[in-house]
Amino acid sequence: MKIKRTLSDPLMALKMLLLCDDLTLAERRVGAALIDHRNHRTGQCDPGLETLSRELRIGRRTVIRASAGLERKGLLCKRRFGGHFHRNRYEFNWERFRDLHAVWERHRESVRRKHSQQNLSPCGRQTHHLGGANETTQTCLSNQSK
Repeated sequence: MKIKRTLSDPLMALKMLLLCDDLTLAERRVGAALIDHRNHRTGQCDPGLETLSRELRIGRRTVIRASAGLERKGLLCKRRFGGHFHRNRYEFNWERFRDLHAVWERHRESVRRKHSQQNLSPCGRQTHHLGGANETTQTCLSNQSK
């Protein structure tokens, strides 16, 4: 009986950030940093742009573009809040990450099935040594026996 593994949402999201083809490096890094900043008890995620920029050693505009790209691709939603400083609150679209994970698992299973099938032609060589065979000299220079 095969046991199905389940991943927590943040772990699955990190996995999908790494495996998605259509994400830029900046989007992957910003997405991972946002997941790291998420409060696991409350689900709140609201790091400042300067904080992300300093931690990732990338420009503030790059953080803005990357988070906008993640939002455009449906992986998170950005909400403005706060009084004077107008911070962003990031909400993850866990359902989208689960859908991407399901697509990945189907792809992985199809690759596994494809490579586990043996597409070999029937053996056309002898199945055992023939009687009366003489010793011969090996002619291959790279695989000489003693």
